[in-house]
Amino acid sequence: MKTLKRINLLNLSQIFYLIMFIGKVRTICLACLLASFSSCSAGQKQNNSEQPGQVADVKNEQAADGLPHFDIQKDYPKRTVLLDELASIEYIPLETTDDALIRQVTEIAMSGDEMLVCDNTTGNVLFYTPQGKLKKVFNKQGGGPHEYQYMAEFSADFAHKEFYVWDYQLRYAIQVYSMEGDYLRTLPVKAKVWAGMLFDCDEKHLLAYDDYGLSDLSATQFNEYPYILIDKQTGQLSPLPLRLQHRLGKSFSIGGYFMSLNLEPMLKNSGNGVVISDFAKDSVFVLRGESLVPIATRSHIGKDDSGMDLSAVCVLTDRYMLLDDVR
Repeated sequence: MKTLKRINLLNLSQIFYLIMFIGKVRTICLACLLASFSSCSAGQKQNNSEQPGQVADVKNEQAADGLPHFDIQKDYPKRTVLLDELASIEYIPLETTDDALIRQVTEIAMSGDEMLVCDNTTGNVLFYTPQGKLKKVFNKQGGGPHEYQYMAEFSADFAHKEFYVWDYQLRYAIQVYSMEGDYLRTLPVKAKVWAGMLFDCDEKHLLAYDDYGLSDLSATQFNEYPYILIDKQTGQLSPLPLRLQHRLGKSFSIGGYFMSLNLEPMLKNSGNGVVISDFAKDSVFVLRGESLVPIATRSHIGKDDSGMDLSAVCVLTDRYMLLDDVR
């Protein structure tokens, strides 16, 4: 069972859907995790195996194409599960110094022997060992041609020892640096793309999710092909063949206050590739090469009579798929 490096449970009123794969038998469970997750002391691993949560069994429910299927709005019988049935969790305390404080963890990129933590409030990229020991701090925030003004999105390619900073204020460009901190090249993004997420996809490409205009509640025109491969050497854009004529975003307004949900349509888990579970698409896909392979289906997604009902995959392991649902 894989170790999950990061889990965000910011809203315990969210509903989680759990899909279990056991050989050819597929059991789909609607899970509402109510257990609390507390921090542990430095250097310790915390065992949460005795913290149960309530799940609802949906046995052998499948779509006509044989894929596991679940109904977002359906009520299911409940049972109890333990956290260690899903994964083991390791807490890694990160070393800080007076010159290397973390105000906000914007992105984390991990390999077997290195961990990069991005803080866009300071412009810092902090390099750590897997145990949390600080190795160095990188910062090229500025107005020069080889610098970035704002670290909007961040991704790392450990195989080629380089990382990428998407800077909206630099007229839609991606700055590329070596793991030693040297400037390598600038990738111009020639189309008006606002990357809400940026992943290291494969040897040649980054993968971006374009959410340009989705935070503008009065906007009516959006990119119908928002999942875009970006060439790591030239910056050439190649949209994936996933058309979305009616886009759904995670931002909304209540009583005059603008809010954005802690929910993302793309997930990258080690060993499973990139999972795409768009808010406006009933199918859940895994990206393999440049092909989208469906792995599950949903019904009653998107906005309902009450205003909103969004779901997206938040965890995928060899046995389980865990989805957030926000109503």
